[in-house]
Amino acid sequence: MINATARIGCTGEAEKWLSKMIEAGDQKAGPDIINFTEIMVAYAEKGLCEKAVDVFERMLAHGLSPDGVCYGTMIKAHAWSGDLDGAERWARRALEKDLKLDTYAFNSVIVAAARTHQPQLAEHWLSLMSSRGTMPDIASYNSVIGSWARSGNAIRAERLLNLMIKSNVEPDVGTLGLAIHACARSGDLERAESVFDTILSRGTVKPDSISFNALIDACSKGGKLARADFWMKEMEKAGVEPNVVTHTTLLQAHARASNLEAAGCRLQTMHESGIKANVVSYSILIHACAKDANLVQAEKWFHEMIESDVTPNVVVYSALLNVSAKAADYIRAEHWFEHMKAANAMPNVVCYTSVIDACAKAGVPERAEAWLIRLCEASELDNKTWGPGRNGLDGTSEQLCVTRQSFVTAAQAYALHGKWKHVQRIFESMKERNITMDEFCLTVLLSSFWRCRPPRRDQAEEAFRAHWEQDLKVTGPPLRVLRMILRQQRYDKLAAELGMPELGDKHASMSKSTVAYLREN
Repeated sequence: MINATARIGCTGEAEKWLSKMIEAGDQKAGPDIINFTEIMVAYAEKGLCEKAVDVFERMLAHGLSPDGVCYGTMIKAHAWSGDLDGAERWARRALEKDLKLDTYAFNSVIVAAARTHQPQLAEHWLSLMSSRGTMPDIASYNSVIGSWARSGNAIRAERLLNLMIKSNVEPDVGTLGLAIHACARSGDLERAESVFDTILSRGTVKPDSISFNALIDACSKGGKLARADFWMKEMEKAGVEPNVVTHTTLLQAHARASNLEAAGCRLQTMHESGIKANVVSYSILIHACAKDANLVQAEKWFHEMIESDVTPNVVVYSALLNVSAKAADYIRAEHWFEHMKAANAMPNVVCYTSVIDACAKAGVPERAEAWLIRLCEASELDNKTWGPGRNGLDGTSEQLCVTRQSFVTAAQAYALHGKWKHVQRIFESMKERNITMDEFCLTVLLSSFWRCRPPRRDQAEEAFRAHWEQDLKVTGPPLRVLRMILRQQRYDKLAAELGMPELGDKHASMSKSTVAYLREN
């Protein structure tokens, strides 16, 4: 009864029968490890770690010595609930008692480590697994290879692949896709093709669309367009039908090379092949128009997307707003922002900042500031409505928070005209929201002092002193602007007074505390 009720998930009933068995006091018919373990497994499958731990403690109190299966159950319970620390803790406890854990128990820890983007830890448990006499299986290796793939470390992924083969664990199509994906993430086409040949030469794996798409992606990231076309033809020869991901990957390769005409041809090829382009395909095309500020072409792709019954998302609108900003067309930027809201797509801070940027580039700073104020108001309303840490239904829409970049973009619009008082006001508003100044803010502020006529030397020196005294970072760009404003003699005097060394490297940075530390040490 205990085992039957536990196996169908009726943990409450299973616990009742366990209590009855214990209360009966019959030593010969008393509960054994299997009875307790069955209930622990039932709780583990529900992700109820604390309940599983309680049953484990009751088993100990009953005088039973848990075996590797019991500990393996506790490891799985914590791993399945996302508690990597707990899974590791129970695994170490088992190993300290010299108990043998099965492959599934070790894999649970490995998968938990991989899911938390800790490939080195996942590989550590794989090594520990082998050293303790438990043979890793294909799932063990694939989990670690996949973890290295997500971090873009092709070298470690290939090393694990070779170790896998050496250990007589035959790679499958999943291994192939993961290993090539690692190479694609790092843009290592040569290694990707080597891995492809290594696995296929064994004659046990037939590549699928995921494998070929990863290879084409590696070509795309490496800018090898001819090689990408070659692998698409090889894909067709192998009887694997190219899908929307294949075409979109090739489309992106042309977009990266700023070849809009070729990207458009790839979209046409998709249509001719009977494959419907998706929202990712169109967002790539629209985003590619930003480099040349080609707003006309971007809008053309947007309208074609609508006609093809593809619903635009925040990414598409964000790309369109970015193109509008690059084209310095704030009227179209405002139009597309309102279009986005009417379509019930939630604008994020990037969308607002793009409109602010469009206004700044168009030379209408008052309008840029008006959009900054609108963003601040929307952020405050969002926070009151949803509270901190709100996510959208799709898990991608984060709470609308004003960023430093939004303020800097609006301030730059005034700085270009030397309107330093307006720049100061914007940065004061930023600091009221607990966003500190950084070296970019300082550069914009000093630029506003430089561009006004006559230049505001006293205000520039005062602003720089305040920045330095607050122990904020200083880099080359604001120092160059400060030198232009103060002239060399006054600048040298200020630098000597503040104890600032000369920054030789244009990428170098310093602050008051770092300078003091270096001098003391």
